[in-house]
Amino acid sequence: MEFSAVTIEIKGINMNEKKLVLHALLIRKKILHIIKLARRGHIGSAFSIVEILVVLYEHFLRINPKKSRLKNRDRFILSKGHGCLALYAVLAQYGFINDKALAGTPNTAKCPVLKHRPDR
Repeated sequence: MEFSAVTIEIKGINMNEKKLVLHALLIRKKILHIIKLARRGHIGSAFSIVEILVVLYEHFLRINPKKSRLKNRDRFILSKGHGCLALYAVLAQYGFINDKALAGTPNTAKCPVLKHRPDR
């Protein structure tokens, strides 16, 4: 697979297309891994929002996983509940949740934090 050297510009933010594609592929791989372990999930809903989440978490949201409780941080609300596996994969990628949390099945004793639809 070969990628061009195209750069995406969004309101003055440059994100190399290759970097976006690579991040998106990694996130999709994590989503598939979660679905395989859980034996269920909404692949299409999760896959369809991956690039949006990567660009938001990479360039726009003012958040830091080490200071996630700050009052003046940005908040992200996912209203597309069936896409939550993409959000979980992105949160793991950017250090907000432990990658090991993705190894448990959502809504079970092995993974009590992750749910099939996020509520916080």
